[in-house]
Amino acid sequence: MALFTKKTDTKKADTETKKVPAVQKTIHTKQFVSVLLRPRVTEKSFRIAKQNQYVFDVNKNISKQEAAKQIAKQYGVTVIRSQAVRGEEIKPHYRGKLAGKTQNKKVIVTIAKGQHIDMTGKA
Repeated sequence: MALFTKKTDTKKADTETKKVPAVQKTIHTKQFVSVLLRPRVTEKSFRIAKQNQYVFDVNKNISKQEAAKQIAKQYGVTVIRSQAVRGEEIKPHYRGKLAGKTQNKKVIVTIAKGQHIDMTGKA
């Protein structure tokens, strides 16, 4: 009945006695070159601009709070509310094979009354 007897783990005992040196953890912060990609210029975005709501395409990895802060800083407006919408995942094919996955994100911000963001690019 040697199959059912307990064996002592010598390897486990050896690893427990060795102390692993403490490694200092480095904190990695996310740095993005461009948070705001571009204002989204469509018929619907111009229609809701009358209600002080503006639409922007943003980097897909940032939160709506970070996007709202960046919009307020860049355009000099007061952001009251922000909504983030993540688009459908696009799976393009190239020569019958999956080429990659892309996904876009847009942020809809509501700004204070009396303020305006020029979406046409005209000065």
